[in-house]
Amino acid sequence: MKRPCISPVALVGVLVSLVTLGWLFWIVYSFSSTSAAYSIFGDEGIFLTGADRILQGEMPYRDFITYLSPGAYYPLAGFFHLFGENYVVARTFLLLNIIGIIAAMYWLAWPLLRWWSFLPVVVFSFLIFPAWPFVSHHWQFLVFALLSTCCLFYRTAWWRIASGILAGISFAVFPEKGIFVFAAHITILTLTEFRNVRSLIAPIVKYLVGFPLPVVGGVWWLVSNGVWHSFLQQAFVDMVTYYPKQVQPFAFFTFNNIAFLTFLGFIGLGLVLIINRRLSVFPWKPFTMIYLLHIFLSFSVWYHIELYHLLQIIAPFTILMFAALLVFFRNRKAILKTYSLVGTAALAFSTMVVSVSVLFALAFQSSYGAGMGMSDNFSRFSTLRGTIALNNYKTPALVDEYAAVSQLAATTLAGKHVFFLPYAPGFYYFFGLRNMTSFDFMVTDTIPPAYFEKFEEELENIDAVVFLLTSWQSFDTQGAIMQVIRESFSNHQELLQGRVQVFSRIPL
Repeated sequence: MKRPCISPVALVGVLVSLVTLGWLFWIVYSFSSTSAAYSIFGDEGIFLTGADRILQGEMPYRDFITYLSPGAYYPLAGFFHLFGENYVVARTFLLLNIIGIIAAMYWLAWPLLRWWSFLPVVVFSFLIFPAWPFVSHHWQFLVFALLSTCCLFYRTAWWRIASGILAGISFAVFPEKGIFVFAAHITILTLTEFRNVRSLIAPIVKYLVGFPLPVVGGVWWLVSNGVWHSFLQQAFVDMVTYYPKQVQPFAFFTFNNIAFLTFLGFIGLGLVLIINRRLSVFPWKPFTMIYLLHIFLSFSVWYHIELYHLLQIIAPFTILMFAALLVFFRNRKAILKTYSLVGTAALAFSTMVVSVSVLFALAFQSSYGAGMGMSDNFSRFSTLRGTIALNNYKTPALVDEYAAVSQLAATTLAGKHVFFLPYAPGFYYFFGLRNMTSFDFMVTDTIPPAYFEKFEEELENIDAVVFLLTSWQSFDTQGAIMQVIRESFSNHQELLQGRVQVFSRIPL
C-alpha cells in the first residue's frame, strides 16, 4: 500500500506554525511592555482598570465615562471573574485573542495560499502583534471580523447566519469599525451572489437574521440598565467629535502614516488582479472577499489615522500581499505577454514598495528587542496583580517613573485617594487603588467642556494627583488642567527632573 506523501510546504508550514505559537506564548507571558510609544499603564490600562471597576460593581457610562462600548470591557471582566483578577489572566485573555486571529487568518488565506498560509501568520505574529502586545478591543474586534468573513465562504443558511452573528459581535465590541465590516459583507454578498435582484434576497436575509442578535442584545442591556442615552452620547457623539482631534492634525505629516499610503497603493493593484482574469486559474471569489474586507477596514480608521490603529486591521492586507506575490511568481510569462515590459516592471515595483514599506514600518515600530539582548533589556517588578516587565531599551523613562510612583504608593500616598494625570490608568490596577472620579484619564483636547467641569467637582474626592509628563505631553495645551490642580492642592513635589510631580492636600 502506497504511503501518503506529505508536501514539503505543508511540513514547513506545520513546523513554522508551532514555532510561531511558541513565540506568542513567550512574548505574551515574558514581556509586558514592548512598545516605544505606548505602555501597559496607558492603552492597556484602560481595559484593565475598566474591567476592575466593573467587578467592583461600577457600570460604564453611569459610574465612569468612556468612549468605548460595553463589549470592550465585559469579556475581560468576565474572564477576571472566572479565573481571578491578576495580570497572568489578562495576558491569557490576550493570547486567546491572538490565537483566534491567526486561526482565522489561516482559514481566510487557505483558498488563496493553501499551505503557504503560514506566511501571513508569521508576519502578523513576528512584526504586527509585537508592536502592540496589549489587551485591546482592537484584537477582540479583529477575531470576530475575520471569522465572520470566513463564514461567508460557504453558502448554506447556517453559515450565513453564523457570519451575521459574528459580525454583530464585532459591532458590539467596536461599533466604529463593526459597521464597516457589515458594509463589507453586504457588498461581498451583492457582488458574489448577484444574478438578478431576486437572487440577492435569500443570502442577505440569512445574514441579516444573525447580525441583529448580538446588537439587539447589547441595546436591551443598555436600556434595561438605564445607560442607553449616556452610551450614545459618550461612545458615539463624544467619540466622533473629540477623539480624532488628537490624531487628525498630524495625519499626513508623520512617518507612521506612510503606512496608510501603502494601503491606498494596494487598491490599484487589487483592482488589476480582480479585473484581469487572464493571468491564471485563480480563486477570484475569496480574493475579492478578502480584498473588500481590507478596503472597508482601511476606511474604518480614517477618523484616527496612525500606524498603531492600522496594525489592528492589517491582517487581511498581509494575506492579499502574499497572494499577489504568488500570482506574479506563478504567472511571470502570462504577465509579460499581457502587459508591456514597462507596465510589468511598474506593477512589480509597486508590489515591492507596498510590501517592503509596510513591513519596514512595522519592524521600525515593533520594539521587542531582537538582537539586543532581549532579557537584559527588561526590568521586572512585582505588583499586587502579578509581575510586569518593562522595556529598558525603548522606554527607560517608564521604568524610572514606575519605580518612583511605586515608592510613593507604598509610603507617602499609602491609603490615599490618588488620581494619575494625564493618561496612566493602569496604575490603579497594578497598585490596587480605587479611582474616585468618573475619569480614567484627563486630556483637555479630547473631552467635552462639560466633562472638565465635572472633573473639577470630583477633585474634592482626591487626596493627591500624580502627574506623569511622558504619558501624554500635549495633554493640556491651554494650561487649564494644571491651573485647576495648582489651585486645588497646596503641596507640590517633583521627582526625576520634573517628569513625575505630586500635588497633594497633605504634607509630602
